[in-house]
Amino acid sequence: MRRACAAALLAASALASPAAAAEQVLLAQDFDSVPDGTTIDRLGWRVVDPAGTCRMEVRGKALRVTSLTAKAMQGGYAEIPVPLCVRGQLDAEISSDHTVRDGVGLYLGLYNITTFWHEYCGDWRRYFPDPVARRQIGFNQEPVGHRAIVKFAKRTANRYRIIFDKSADRVEYYLNDFADPVYIDGGVPVWGQAEFLGGVLRLGSWGNSGQTLSFTVDNLRLVSLDGDGDAAAPPPARDQVMVFNGLSQDRYAVRRTLESAGIPAARIRDYHLLHTGAALGVENNFISSRLPAMAATARTATFVFADFPAGPGQVVPDCVQEDILANVRLGARLLMLGGMCSFGRGGYAAGPLAPALPVRLAGTWDLAGLAPALAIDPPQGPLAALPWAEGPTVSYLHTLAPAPEATVALTAGGRPFLVRRALGKGEVLALLGTACGPDEAPAFWRWSGWPALLAELVRPPAP
Repeated sequence: MRRACAAALLAASALASPAAAAEQVLLAQDFDSVPDGTTIDRLGWRVVDPAGTCRMEVRGKALRVTSLTAKAMQGGYAEIPVPLCVRGQLDAEISSDHTVRDGVGLYLGLYNITTFWHEYCGDWRRYFPDPVARRQIGFNQEPVGHRAIVKFAKRTANRYRIIFDKSADRVEYYLNDFADPVYIDGGVPVWGQAEFLGGVLRLGSWGNSGQTLSFTVDNLRLVSLDGDGDAAAPPPARDQVMVFNGLSQDRYAVRRTLESAGIPAARIRDYHLLHTGAALGVENNFISSRLPAMAATARTATFVFADFPAGPGQVVPDCVQEDILANVRLGARLLMLGGMCSFGRGGYAAGPLAPALPVRLAGTWDLAGLAPALAIDPPQGPLAALPWAEGPTVSYLHTLAPAPEATVALTAGGRPFLVRRALGKGEVLALLGTACGPDEAPAFWRWSGWPALLAELVRPPAP
């Protein structure tokens, strides 16, 4: 089922490359020619504001949304009918025109997709309804099912983009940089019950503020991407290395190491692990700086996870893992480097990548300290030319058994250190050593042969 889903996502060319699809503009409002003081109802929107807590009018060639003092979730809103489309793109330019840290503030919704600006926490969030049992600890006013996806700058005109595909149950969220989304939802209902009666774009305030909040909204644009696009276009060339830089990124230094081995900087695409602050519950609050769009995964020759967790909290959403696996089956390579946030410790055991790995995950306690450190055994074959006589060592090792279909390519003291397996036309590799322990030679990541070894591991398999 997951294979079929990933293949279907890759086939959705309109989502992977919106520019290739035939755009049809469904709504466009920039307010440039609208006189100051014009209220939003005079522009074709229906206003619902029984408590009188939300004022929307044009000021300075943009829409000014003012959220007055309001009780929890009692703000007003305005909505306008829009045609339904299966694949589409919503753009908006939005500024929080205040420095107040209070309340929830503005929200923008299309079909069953809702996003809002959490003024107290200073982040953009998305919302799909969830059972009350999944309420986040400490968030008792916000609707159950919301998720923080990125921080935003106040008093700045930020550009937001939402790309959706109902046929793939997928939504991508962008902020300013439209090359990669800041978050991706998979397996979500783009259309809801209300869409059986037609589509609606909604703009308003959820209230929950003891002070007045103001926002500027401009350049609202909704386009349908339901056109067939260029069906004859050839698949993109796989020439990129996609690196997920995790907890040990300073030690692995994947980009710097690959550049020193001669891989051009322009071919390396980086994603970084971020921490969102103190945890309110017993879990880490990790997010990824960005996530790869389908167009990016389709151009990738090798995916590298350098001590980067999949969870908790879908740091690497299942749909992204499925995209990666689909591309590996088509000829790409996946390399997972060991660490405190890798393999079972990184939450991969319950995700789509687990069955494809060349090792069998065995819970979260799969890392063993080695005293003394073990030397990596010199191998035979193509890797034998590396300077093994320098005695590179490993101090911490994942104690994972190779899968039946896997091959052990390197050992340390007779224990598996590098394991590989074929997957379709591609290959998956697991380096079970970790960049833990003394940060100096002869540790393998400080070894003179590390750049050449890493470059060899990221080289995609021959066609």
